[in-house]
Amino acid sequence: MDSEKPPLPLPDDFDPEVNLPGREENGKVFHATIPGMNLAAQLIENGTPLDMEWAEKVLDAVFESQERRLGAPHYGNFTWEREDEMVEDMNAVHFTIMPLIKAMLRCGGSVPASLRNKGLEGIRLGLEAIARIDVHLRYTTITAADVFDTCIGGELLNDEALMARGRDKLRRWLAFTDRSGTFYEYNCPGYTGMSIERLAELAALSNDNQTRTIARVFAARMGLSAL
Repeated sequence: MDSEKPPLPLPDDFDPEVNLPGREENGKVFHATIPGMNLAAQLIENGTPLDMEWAEKVLDAVFESQERRLGAPHYGNFTWEREDEMVEDMNAVHFTIMPLIKAMLRCGGSVPASLRNKGLEGIRLGLEAIARIDVHLRYTTITAADVFDTCIGGELLNDEALMARGRDKLRRWLAFTDRSGTFYEYNCPGYTGMSIERLAELAALSNDNQTRTIARVFAARMGLSAL
């Protein structure tokens, strides 16, 4: 934790009443979950004591959008907006926990215990939801997010079952791609770029040699296919 550098300024759209960035549309105020998680991750990575205080407040607010009712069909997933009554898009969990996984991996040792425990609990619930969804391998962009979150999140949590699931899905995804010679889903260059970025990050962050090698080769192959 760096106490000498200045705290991160809160964004201009930050709403202190709910501790999340907000926006107004058609006279109504909304607070999106992913910008909130991105802010929490940035505060954790900046790392001053004040940043950590704000990060915990923001993370508490983000986790209010995580389904925590036992037995709920989308248990562990997130709504896109704080104002949503229920989880409407099962893809939300893949992208909501991703910034937190990366921030906790980089800075977890300097994070106060209360914040760390809350973060890891939310990540674990999110990864369990991802495993239940188990998106099909032809859904390239979300498969890339699934593999990244599960492999790196499993390493962060030191959870052998999660690590095994993520690494197995990576190998199965590569084998599935081998059968057609290129990745299955091509919606737009932006989506392809997201998939390549997930694989490149996986190669950079994983502590497993085989995972790093597969991810590095797969990212290069996907880039060549796109070109």
